[in-house]
Amino acid sequence: LLSFEQPELPAGLSATKATLGISDQHNKDGTHSLRWTFDPGSVLTLQRDLKFEKKDPTGKDTYLSAFIDWVYNAKAQDTTIEFEFLKYGKKCTSFPYGINYT
Repeated sequence: LLSFEQPELPAGLSATKATLGISDQHNKDGTHSLRWTFDPGSVLTLQRDLKFEKKDPTGKDTYLSAFIDWVYNAKAQDTTIEFEFLKYGKKCTSFPYGINYT
């Protein structure tokens, strides 16, 4: 589980044409989230091995076994953002995500 509960951004997270930060205005798990303030053409990069991880023996569902995200959008925009998954620099799959909602 990638969490934003610490005051610093998780390792491997970066962006171009954007500002990244920690926000307490919106959240899904915990009390904080990633704030990504972007311009057109921005790229948000998470460099992390997405291998399957063993389930936490305490029963907490914090292991990484799928890609799931929640996007809060303050202003509807008639466009999409593109999620791409790369392995060794080669795109394996991708999907568009419409952001024409608030």
